[in-house]
Amino acid sequence: MLQIAKLVGLFFSLSAFAAPQFDASLLASFERRTDADFPQELLGFEPRVRAVFGDTASISLRAGFQQPLQPYLTGRIAFVECMGLWTPRPGLWVPGLFVQVAGPELQDWRREGMQLRNAGGAYLRWQPKQWFWAAAAAGPYWTASTYSHTASGEAVSEAGLLQQLTLTLQLQTLRVEVLAEAVQDYNGQWANAFFTQERISIALTHFFSVGVSHQLNVASRDLATGQTRSIAFFDGRDSRFAGFMQWRI
Repeated sequence: MLQIAKLVGLFFSLSAFAAPQFDASLLASFERRTDADFPQELLGFEPRVRAVFGDTASISLRAGFQQPLQPYLTGRIAFVECMGLWTPRPGLWVPGLFVQVAGPELQDWRREGMQLRNAGGAYLRWQPKQWFWAAAAAGPYWTASTYSHTASGEAVSEAGLLQQLTLTLQLQTLRVEVLAEAVQDYNGQWANAFFTQERISIALTHFFSVGVSHQLNVASRDLATGQTRSIAFFDGRDSRFAGFMQWRI
């Protein structure tokens, strides 16, 4: 919690104490894995609250809850994240800085100990048209953990690097988003992973939209075969498709 308090204090100072504007959203989804042998299905809920300080800074708090539909699996808090973004000036090219504190798998903290991932780095947004923009972020992260190993003996992540690219197309009520993320993680040895997501949504009203999404989150080295995977947008075993509804306040 100390990291989150420091993050809030930093962005209050960067925004020169401008009066914040608040917005919030709730995303509910039904997700299915494409693996024919293990077609896991789950319900997901993702609440988000954001405070915007003028044109220069914002702080958002986001969480992810997942409930598998299989009767023998319990729900989990996939993550809780606090993120700040500072962009000193508007324009065609918008540079900035981001900081992030994230806690994964909170339901395992009692057994595995607390884990927090602290990240920070550079941000750049490019909007050549009113209906199209791209954003990139990159920087290091480090992990604060109660223990150095999990209960199963696996070394806990210590530090790493992350890179993220987002493309957004907004045509009236239609919105198309593509996200690609790469992570280089160190837990005694380096390991690479990548995450891709595509979302298409239609705004039925100013506050409510529906859509479909596809995501792929895999390690670059297959743990079963040891072979290296290339970055992809689809995998017949690990891809996940979802339908979702989003409410904005």
